[in-house]
Amino acid sequence: MVNPRGILAVLVVLAVILGSVIFWLRGELRQRIVNRDLAGFHQIVKSTIREAEEKYLLEGAVFSLGDDILLNPDTSVPLHLVEALLGTLSLENVVSLVLFDREGFVQDSFPVNTGDELIPDSKLELLAKGNPSGLLDPSALELTLPIQIEDVQEDIFLGAVRYFLDPGPMFVELKEIDQQLLFTGLMILLLGGGVVAWILTLAFKRLEKANRLLKEREQRLVEANQKLLLAAKSAALGSLTANLVHGLKNPLAGLQEFVRGLKDSGGVRDGEDVALAMESARRMQDLIQDTLSVMQDADSGGAFHYTLEELLTVLRQKLEPLARNNNVSLNISEAPDLQMDSVRGNLLVLVLFNLGQNAIEASSSGQDVAVQCQSTGQSMEFRVRDQGSGLPKLMRDDPFRPVRSSKQKGSGIGLALSQQLARQMEGQLEVEVTSESGTIFCLSVPTP
Repeated sequence: MVNPRGILAVLVVLAVILGSVIFWLRGELRQRIVNRDLAGFHQIVKSTIREAEEKYLLEGAVFSLGDDILLNPDTSVPLHLVEALLGTLSLENVVSLVLFDREGFVQDSFPVNTGDELIPDSKLELLAKGNPSGLLDPSALELTLPIQIEDVQEDIFLGAVRYFLDPGPMFVELKEIDQQLLFTGLMILLLGGGVVAWILTLAFKRLEKANRLLKEREQRLVEANQKLLLAAKSAALGSLTANLVHGLKNPLAGLQEFVRGLKDSGGVRDGEDVALAMESARRMQDLIQDTLSVMQDADSGGAFHYTLEELLTVLRQKLEPLARNNNVSLNISEAPDLQMDSVRGNLLVLVLFNLGQNAIEASSSGQDVAVQCQSTGQSMEFRVRDQGSGLPKLMRDDPFRPVRSSKQKGSGIGLALSQQLARQMEGQLEVEVTSESGTIFCLSVPTP
């Protein structure tokens, strides 16, 4: 919606600027008109003084040494010049005049003195240099002009004459100018304001359209984020499900062998088979419980935290039975004093368990499997090292690509699932070393 207050504010600012310009222009025009009349009267006074001086000389005036203007200490304006200047009282609009001597004091006034009795020194200096001045007020137009006679070397300053003119005709002229300025200003304001209002209206409409488009895009982004979140949750659920299936395969195979043995023998053969069946059932139960824990924590927001030491303790409890069964030495280092939320903690245990289980199964009797943990400030690094014969050649180029497993009853997707679970933690899983002397996997997770 177009904002009328905004348009009104812009128009008010435009009116203020335009009014300031017109007011300045009005002052300039008034001063120019005053200067016009000032220049005209200055020429009249100069011409009057020149004619009076020439006439005075032509009539045979003889100067004695004491009458010479250049040598006479008297500061008054000569009488013949005073008489000549009085003749200008007959000029149109002239009301009165005042004569000042060269010191700035009043010498004569005709018919009355309506001004100051003394010209200030600063103004007197300008008059002595031949610079007139003018002032317009409601009562009169005041023009102060220098009285000078021309000399061979320089003009001689004899005093000043101040004219008081009727301001009526000038005010009539100024009134017409003010009306023209007002009309011009109103036209500019109307036309310019209309153009500005039109431009602002278009701008507001475009802003509204842009705002509407931004809101639509924001809504689409929200919907896209919801879809991405749902996809991420689905991917996490798929990874957990795949990990559960992968983990259940070997225990189910053990139970299948146990059941087949029961079928062949018609009864329980020995305690070893029973122990294998119980261990397989326990491992399946643990896997299901771990998966359910991760899913429940994710749904509830993971309101609690584990220390890394607690997580590695859980990992040790899961890996030690496998290590004992394979006669492999398991060594898990101490963990830094850090915490991790329950969701990422459970995922971490799942990934390290998969890597540890692979390392134990890849090791021969009497070899070592180590799990090390260290903090680098911005991330935590977990390394799982074994002393086996290394990854198969077909896996070394891309160890996380699902392949046909080389292990008996293996699924071939364990490393791929571990990498997927690592990504759910915003981590990275990579193979640092793999050779005939062993393999080292490194899991890097951002520090909480």
